[in-house]
Amino acid sequence: MAKPKPSKPSKPKPKPKPKPKPAPEIAAPHQQFYAHEAYQAIAEHILTPNIPEEHAGSWTLPSIDKVIVSYGWAGSTNNRGVCIMGPGMVEGKEALIFIRPEDWAHHRQMLTVLFHEMVHAGLGVENEDSANHVGIFDAICSSHGLTKGGRVPNDEFLEMIDDIAADLPPFPAAPYEGWDENQAVVVVVPGDPKPGQAPRPPQAGRLRKWQCDCGVIARVASDDFDAMCQRCHTKFKFVPKKPKEGGENGES
Repeated sequence: MAKPKPSKPSKPKPKPKPKPKPAPEIAAPHQQFYAHEAYQAIAEHILTPNIPEEHAGSWTLPSIDKVIVSYGWAGSTNNRGVCIMGPGMVEGKEALIFIRPEDWAHHRQMLTVLFHEMVHAGLGVENEDSANHVGIFDAICSSHGLTKGGRVPNDEFLEMIDDIAADLPPFPAAPYEGWDENQAVVVVVPGDPKPGQAPRPPQAGRLRKWQCDCGVIARVASDDFDAMCQRCHTKFKFVPKKPKEGGENGES
């Protein structure tokens, strides 16, 4: 009589990977309003007026009414932000930009990611340099102080971002603590000292803030800016930086 074959032990079923929880919807309207205001300010005062002449033919940044900028997951744990363009867009829109909840802890984080995604939007979905963070994309970012493929801000860029933030509504900080720490990308606020490290002394940025009578702002790396606004036909005037509490007056 044949002996029965021993049954193979059943393999334990693999545990399903935890899915990220959705961001709290209650915070999103405040972040979306701030993001739209920031998009418009960066477009009008920084990016569009200062695109290098040799790259102007490749640049078409959608106006704010053609864009949705919001607080949300970027589609990958490796992406801090994402710019979606092309077929399948929301009707009447040309670009969707989402910024991860982790980057809503500090205005520098959020505005740095937004700036990066706006360069993608300005170059378009079919631009290979934009897709690979090289060439024209890197040149535009680096000309404003966002180096290494639009990922590393220098002091000049951070000063520019701080100036923009000073003219925006109060920053609606809302880092989402429900995100799985094993999946989250650790983000250090650029310019903040590491634990145990002394803060860096303030460094003077090269950009100077100039403004005409109708409110158009230009930031130029020069103490001598002889230019006239084509809207109100008045000359740009230098705007000193607002004094900080306990500090001295400085240039913008």
